Amino acid sequence: MSKELAPDVVVTIKELIAIISGFEENTEHFAHILKYFTAKLKKSDTMYFASKREIDNNISGMSEKFCFHGFFPQSNALSAAYKTYLSELLPKSEMMSRLNVVKFLLCLSDSPTKHFLENPELHAEEPKPKEECDIDWGAYLNAGVEPWTPNFDETSEDDSDSSLHDERSGELSEDFNGETLPIQIKSVERICVMDLKFKREELLATIQHSWYNDDSFMMRPKSDWREANIGILWEEYLQDQFQGLASLKSSSIISEYKVIREILWQIWKPHNSCTIQLVGNSIKPRPDVSLASIRSYAFYNYMNEFLSYIELMDLFRKFDNSLQEDVGADMICRTYQSYGSSIRKICDPIYKRLSELEDTVRQQESTFTLLNLASELRIIMQPLKILKDIHDQVTIDYIKNSPLNCATILIARLHESLSFTTNKLEQDLKLTLFIDTVFYYISLVDSWLMGDDLADYAKEFVVEKIVNSDPRQAQFVAKNNVSDHCRTNTFLKIFMDQILTVGRNISFLRLLGQYDVIGDSQEPIYNEFLREIFKELQTFPNEKDESTEMKHKELTHGVSREHYIFPVVETGICRSSLDMQKQESLVDVEDGFLMAVFADFFGTKPEIEPTKSEPTLYEKITNSTTGLCPNVNFFETILLNIIERRFTVSGLMVKNLLIEEHLLEKQFQYLRHLYLFFDDIIFPFYRRLFEKNEHSRKYWSNTIWLTSHLQDIFMDMYPEFYEKCSVQVKDELALCADSNWSFNLINVNYDMPWPISIIINQQQMESYKMIFKFLLNLKWALYTVNHLMFTDMQPKAIYGKKTQKSSKVENSKNKITGNLFRLKFSLINILNNLQHFVFGYVFQKNLLQFELEFEKAYDLNSLIKSHDGFIRCVSGAIEELQYQMYEKDKNNNIFVCIKLLKLMWDNSRYATLERIIECDKIYNTFFTDISRIIFPNYVYDY
Repeated sequence: MSKELAPDVVVTIKELIAIISGFEENTEHFAHILKYFTAKLKKSDTMYFASKREIDNNISGMSEKFCFHGFFPQSNALSAAYKTYLSELLPKSEMMSRLNVVKFLLCLSDSPTKHFLENPELHAEEPKPKEECDIDWGAYLNAGVEPWTPNFDETSEDDSDSSLHDERSGELSEDFNGETLPIQIKSVERICVMDLKFKREELLATIQHSWYNDDSFMMRPKSDWREANIGILWEEYLQDQFQGLASLKSSSIISEYKVIREILWQIWKPHNSCTIQLVGNSIKPRPDVSLASIRSYAFYNYMNEFLSYIELMDLFRKFDNSLQEDVGADMICRTYQSYGSSIRKICDPIYKRLSELEDTVRQQESTFTLLNLASELRIIMQPLKILKDIHDQVTIDYIKNSPLNCATILIARLHESLSFTTNKLEQDLKLTLFIDTVFYYISLVDSWLMGDDLADYAKEFVVEKIVNSDPRQAQFVAKNNVSDHCRTNTFLKIFMDQILTVGRNISFLRLLGQYDVIGDSQEPIYNEFLREIFKELQTFPNEKDESTEMKHKELTHGVSREHYIFPVVETGICRSSLDMQKQESLVDVEDGFLMAVFADFFGTKPEIEPTKSEPTLYEKITNSTTGLCPNVNFFETILLNIIERRFTVSGLMVKNLLIEEHLLEKQFQYLRHLYLFFDDIIFPFYRRLFEKNEHSRKYWSNTIWLTSHLQDIFMDMYPEFYEKCSVQVKDELALCADSNWSFNLINVNYDMPWPISIIINQQQMESYKMIFKFLLNLKWALYTVNHLMFTDMQPKAIYGKKTQKSSKVENSKNKITGNLFRLKFSLINILNNLQHFVFGYVFQKNLLQFELEFEKAYDLNSLIKSHDGFIRCVSGAIEELQYQMYEKDKNNNIFVCIKLLKLMWDNSRYATLERIIECDKIYNTFFTDISRIIFPNYVYDY
């Protein structure tokens, strides 16, 4: 469906046609062009948006078409003009506008190569003006000097040289005719005579095909490029042979030299070219190209030999480029970047070898075919094939997985793969990758331990720092979301165990202001780690090639001396007797000014060896190993030795500082006396508390009074700590109202000073408070039962007279009293046994273990573990006893039994048989449950 064009569009088209074509608006040619493009635009149903990739392909195709027909200047001019017009720095709006202009120009171009072929005289290349060259100092110095042509003897080697070529001018002798005589080519060392006609016939005879050996053929010069004309005749020959029996797709005939060069270029970066095309994300050889002596289908299949190399280099190139920038808000795993850097360093020498191979091909000093190229690439690319297999085994998608998983899985897999190598090349590659990959981890350890900076921005390190409200209470812990497989890896366990422990010690010492532990070592840990690895590798047998070293020394010695060019000779040394006859032509080497000014013309300077760059890690490892090493998993030992050698003293310094300056051992003793009732030093406090509770009904539970009383007890023994403890009553009214129950409402608080709070944290202090409440309740129970006096159960006289009761009532009274006595003694017995079990077994056993572990502790972590193990065991045992005493049944527990017993003991009216039976049931249940804990049965096998 056609549509009318806007007036401004028509005006713009007319202006563009007038500028490009040069025709006036009212001429016939102008009207023809306008009609053609107006019809094209009217038939367009939608707006056209030019694609730069499409335009690039069109320009590239047109440029190649110019080259195919031999118009190389026009091809270069087209490419240069296109790149200038569409610069990469243009804004997007301007880029789209210019793309549409180029698209319009492409529509205007109608068979440009045909136009060039029909009118070659219109496009003749103008001769370029000769550029001004540098001054020929040799000719300038020889101006006016008579040429020297000495008569050498017949045996002289220079006789033939002087007859064929003039040494001074370097031109061919005038007596030789280039059309009839062979061409003499003088090399640096000698003169070679080459018959080009004979060589050409010999070369054509080697091509085994009748078409090339035909006696005569007609060549139509359609191009200045001879190979292009041969390709055209070859296509016509094939069509003539088939006589239309089979449809042949016309293929482009290109030279083998161009195919080799393009394969090498494709390895550097895949792109659309004469031999290779990009189809989506795949790289395919073009099916419509061939060599002159190979069928197109066979050539297409053979080109697949090189696709694997192109794809291999492109894979690692894309992987390296993808690691250069962070993806979105997430940061790329730095360990992967170290791994990618290692791959890049392995690929760099391969790129260098490819560059040298391309130079060899380009110089054309020897025959180089596609078979030679395939053989060379098979050797050069061998490391990359093995590297590709390793890469697929050890890497995961770093975009879909967290940096922590990526880093740990990569390190663990590389470390484990070292034990499974089949040849030296694979071993060297794995060693290189692993050493480079752990660079970030070891550098982070160096930054943490030496600079107090654990800056893990990508969150990939196995250790993290947890910062609380108080910076001094910051904790370093191993991350929990590390996979089980990586957590068991021996190399990663060093970071989660030993290095974490050392890091805690160093950070703690820094908080205390102690920096001596760091030492004077300025060498990074990774450098020392690398040096120790090479020391270990050198312990394996390594034979050096002495002949190669001797050759290198001889070569170096040979080029170390400067050589003079004749006629410059040293004083007293002449080439022959005839030299003495031409003393005026000799140069005096003793004239220092002359030799300095014209040094470049008088002598050949010694070759200076190029400065060798520092060998890469892969090259160092390759040179250090001569075969498969029996065991290359020595990295754990090396890293542990470095950490221990540098930071072992840190743990002992932590322990000594805590004991000597912060009284850690005395702090432990104070906690045992305060909370665990050791040595019963706290006896005055709880005894007076029970007495007040027993005889007073006023507000005896005053926080200030209780705190003062507790501090008075420890004032003399612990003057450093006693002021930091206090007694707190949650609800004084509730405690007074139910004073016969328990003392769970009383808390003894202690403000643990820093840095002891790192060893004894707040959670452990809560365990101490729980044990204190249990022991206080146990002491109250024993105090209450022990203070049930027998005299309180005797019958009381009224006004000095004994009451007279019947024998039946008396017997009942005696029976109840006897039951109360038995219950009292039973309770005293079980409570005493319980107290002995707690103090004599639970406390003493765990205290001995704690003192042993504390004595063996050598760093902050072992100190924390020793106390943590002690308080965990003690609090666990107390929690079980507490559960059996009153938490299992809050309405019928041993404290209820004691409360009922005291009630019946104090007032006989409540002493009924039913209550006694109820108390007996509570006691029997408690005795049964507690006996299996405090009276364990052991079975001995004799």
